[in-house]
Amino acid sequence: LVLNKKIGPFLGDLVEQASGLDLAVYEGGPVQHNDLHFIHKNGVLIPDGIEVAKGIYWGGNFEVVVNLLRQKKLSPSEIRFFVGYSGWSTGQLEEEIAEKSWILSEAKSNIVFHPNEREIWKKSLHTLGGEYAQMSNYPTDPQLN
Repeated sequence: LVLNKKIGPFLGDLVEQASGLDLAVYEGGPVQHNDLHFIHKNGVLIPDGIEVAKGIYWGGNFEVVVNLLRQKKLSPSEIRFFVGYSGWSTGQLEEEIAEKSWILSEAKSNIVFHPNEREIWKKSLHTLGGEYAQMSNYPTDPQLN
């Protein structure tokens, strides 16, 4: 799931049931852009979510989510909405990891739900330490350095 690519419309613009909710929506990846997905921090209030990392849940009952947001019992900082997702064919991701095409990092709630999505990549690298911490300070476009 791509975490840091905010797109234009708000949740309420995309889903009639959520009309009036001006929450950001992110592009989760190139697969199934017609589907809405969400991750959140509250596995107690939102039923049917799946814990994918410590304190990070995928999906759940959308009707409950909308009601909690409207009642202000769920903070927008506790949830992120996405259209699309990133997916791989069987064995493809493992192969790409073996080829070192990816830098692996543990999913941490404070980074995944960071209030400034532009900082997620930098903070993820920094927590890995060493050469990755150095990389976290590289400019967005090294050619402008």
